[in-house]
Amino acid sequence: MADTLPFGEVLEVVDQLSLQKKEVLIEVLNRRIIEARQDGIGFEELRHRIQALNLSEGGPQAVEIIREERDAR
Repeated sequence: MADTLPFGEVLEVVDQLSLQKKEVLIEVLNRRIIEARQDGIGFEELRHRIQALNLSEGGPQAVEIIREERDAR
C-alpha cells in the first residue's frame, strides 16, 4: 500500500469515530487478524509438508502442492 497514513494520524481519525463505528472497526480488525494468523499457520504447515517430502521449495512439485492448497481454499 503506497498511500498509508502514519499510525498517529490513524489514531486521530479513529478518535473522531462514534462509539458504534469504533466497535465495528474493532470487529473488522479482529477478523482480519484471525485470517492473517490462519494464513500464516497454513503457510507453515505447507512448508513443513514440502520439507517432509524432501522437495525443493521452489521446485515444480512444491509449486504444484502450493497451487493445490490455494485452490482448495
